[in-house]
Amino acid sequence: MFKKFILCFGLTVSVTLAGAAEHPFVEDKPNIVIFSVDDMDYESLGVTGCPIPGISPHLDQLASKGILFTKAHVASPACGPSRQSMMTAKHPHVNGSLGFLPVSKEHVSLSQVLMENGYYAASFNKGRDYESFAWDKMIAWPGQGFGRDPELFYKGVLEQIKVAQGQGKPVFLNVATSDPHRPFPGAPQEEEKLASLRKKYPTADFWFPEYKEPTTEAEVPIPPFLPDLPAIRTEMKEYFRAVKRADDALGKVLQALKDGGIAENTIIIWFSDNGISMPTAKASLYVQGTRTPFIVKWPGIAVGARTDDEHFVSAMDIMPTLLEGLNIPVPAGLNGRSFYSLLQGEAQKDRDYIFTTFNFHSLGMRDYPMRAIISDDHCYIYNAFGGRAKHSECQSGRTMAAIEEAAKSDEKMAAVVKRIRFRPFEEFFDLKEDPYCQHNLLADETADKDDLTKMRGILLGEMEATKDPLLSYYQQREPGFPEAWSIRSNRKKQE
Repeated sequence: MFKKFILCFGLTVSVTLAGAAEHPFVEDKPNIVIFSVDDMDYESLGVTGCPIPGISPHLDQLASKGILFTKAHVASPACGPSRQSMMTAKHPHVNGSLGFLPVSKEHVSLSQVLMENGYYAASFNKGRDYESFAWDKMIAWPGQGFGRDPELFYKGVLEQIKVAQGQGKPVFLNVATSDPHRPFPGAPQEEEKLASLRKKYPTADFWFPEYKEPTTEAEVPIPPFLPDLPAIRTEMKEYFRAVKRADDALGKVLQALKDGGIAENTIIIWFSDNGISMPTAKASLYVQGTRTPFIVKWPGIAVGARTDDEHFVSAMDIMPTLLEGLNIPVPAGLNGRSFYSLLQGEAQKDRDYIFTTFNFHSLGMRDYPMRAIISDDHCYIYNAFGGRAKHSECQSGRTMAAIEEAAKSDEKMAAVVKRIRFRPFEEFFDLKEDPYCQHNLLADETADKDDLTKMRGILLGEMEATKDPLLSYYQQREPGFPEAWSIRSNRKKQE
């Protein structure tokens, strides 16, 4: 018999779905948990090859009971658009989440469909990214652990299991830890944030949760797309403290499911909303910007350790996959597609690439529109902002400062800074030889013309099919994007 669970603690906001019918408890529907982390690199887990002993025991255990997809990507390398695309199964430029913007009610969400079919639905943390959608409960605790405290997750999950059971409903829980997003535990950025908030709100009780020290600076692994510099080792050690705490949070949620009596009848889907907050990862369309560890445990079908190294999947596929598996009609017009057949051990046809996008952070801020096609062999990127200096949150902290300091006396490091800051109109990478997108084949005209033409054609087709607002600019093959997105346009409005 299947049930469901949900999570809630701290500040709560009740949200009622207008017109939703009352449903009795449905015995044949499982509970659902979508657990997401914030800004985690694909290779940060034991199950994905991280050499730090014991860095992710709970995630490794989850993977041992389900399927790990190694070719999974998110729709966009920024948390708001990424998460809102997951909830609507639509690209950011289709659902309107071009940056940190709300999604209009015309776009049906996963939570709405599940509530209409008898589920109790709650969202935990990351409220800005999920406030557009229907929920029975939204939960946040600003300043009280900043969405990173494993104990609060445990208490909230257990509490909401009881709420859902009291209503006789299966439960859908969307739980999102803010780890390992900056500021990293024990880093100067964390202390600066606390000091700023305490000065502004002197009577409030702000705090970050405690953390464990999983490794040393000498032993910490450095992502292959970053140089090995002392300050980067320091920051990567701080980052892995947050990775460990994110795993602890999952462990507490899994324990709450067990203590609530629903561990055996709950679907669990786990992923990261985008890549690590480091240069050329988060907020970039290189592979490391959108690739995510992606784990699915589904009672009755996706059970036992399996790794899928063959098929591309997207976080946008979560909604249609769940609905197909639950025998709930899938809304029309979705960009995501169901991979339910893969969970059953079947093959997936006609999907040999992923289309990813980035537009801007918020109107008038960090407007760096990009589009990319990632296949097994190549990554092709169109940079609509063409050549303008690029700045983002992932260039803050120790790492970028260390690279820029080294660049003052090292030509190779100077070239790295230039590659991070300035992007040409097009980039094209051979992923077999260059999996972290370090050498643009167009820079020295070594790209195979047939391969390049093919990738350009695929991108053009995706832009046409999704009515991409950048389509005309791409067809003209000149840098440009809608004026309303730009810093200059919004400054004019303010004046």
